Amino acid sequence: MNEHSPYMEPGDPAPKNSSGCLPLGAILGGMAVFLVAGMLKSAFLMALAMGEMFVMGAVMMMQAEQQKHHRSYAMAILFLLLGVAMAVGGCYSRFAPASMREVFDPYIANGFIGVFPLAGILLIVGKILSIRRKKRICTEQVYAECVRLDRSRSHKHRNSYTPVWSYYHDGEQREIRDNTFSNVGNPRVGESREIWIDPEYHEMYYEPQRERSGLILSCVLGGIFLVISGFIIVMLMISN
Repeated sequence: MNEHSPYMEPGDPAPKNSSGCLPLGAILGGMAVFLVAGMLKSAFLMALAMGEMFVMGAVMMMQAEQQKHHRSYAMAILFLLLGVAMAVGGCYSRFAPASMREVFDPYIANGFIGVFPLAGILLIVGKILSIRRKKRICTEQVYAECVRLDRSRSHKHRNSYTPVWSYYHDGEQREIRDNTFSNVGNPRVGESREIWIDPEYHEMYYEPQRERSGLILSCVLGGIFLVISGFIIVMLMISN
């Protein structure tokens, strides 16, 4: 494969290094800042780091939905609101008058604790609902061949790909892809799999193997959020 080409050549193996549907670099970077801020007991930096992760996730979700006929922004909007709320809470804890912080800081701290397990659960439940939605819309089974793997142009330093499938339907040879870039569950170029398509718009498909891999990744990320919630509880217990 040409390192500068956005495509995989026939016969090239699927990329092996792990990268998910969301910009994991930004998320993991935010987590690192959050953990350091926790050790420094800086609620301001902790909140900003988490706000950045939620907002980035929301932006990527919205970008993925923009090219679809069947759009659903509910999860993206929820993540955006959570991210903004976290950032506002952090700014409040940093810049609000002391008298106001004494009144509202306990509520903000409890909010921080509640957001993390909620985010972890939403990542898992959101992926499950996305799979169910695809199964509901994509009702026609076809045999498709992966003709290439398109590289994400928005993450030039990440080897994230989405497969382009070629299949025959209603007397026409068609190609289909989505905007979910990943290194999880990708096929090899030339590999054939059963996929389920949206027979009306041909813009969405369901491929079980890739979706299962995406669900596992969502469970891992959700678990990370649950671990972070435990970290927050420990830090608050220590600080008290």
